[in-house]
Amino acid sequence: WGAPYSLGMVVNSLYIKHCFNQHKGMSSWEKSFLNNLLATPAVLILVLAFEDASTVSNNMSSLSFTGLAVLFLSCVMGLGISMSGTKCRDVLSATSFDVLGN
Repeated sequence: WGAPYSLGMVVNSLYIKHCFNQHKGMSSWEKSFLNNLLATPAVLILVLAFEDASTVSNNMSSLSFTGLAVLFLSCVMGLGISMSGTKCRDVLSATSFDVLGN
């Protein structure tokens, strides 16, 4: 499993760096937003396949204020991680980004 994983990491890094180099006019915010937007349908399909929709809906509607605040802060922190990763991909080479371990 180690060799396919390593190969996948290398191909992923090189392909994303190639895409980023082709779209220099896009800001880090736009690249991060597009990346998250493109991942949303896949995540929704996985949620619908493996989670009960009524359970998810009930859990979301029963969140307390503290729970909603934690969920919101989690989203903000995820956005920050996404933005910093995108900015690092812009600045660093594909190899440096992989060594960084992002």
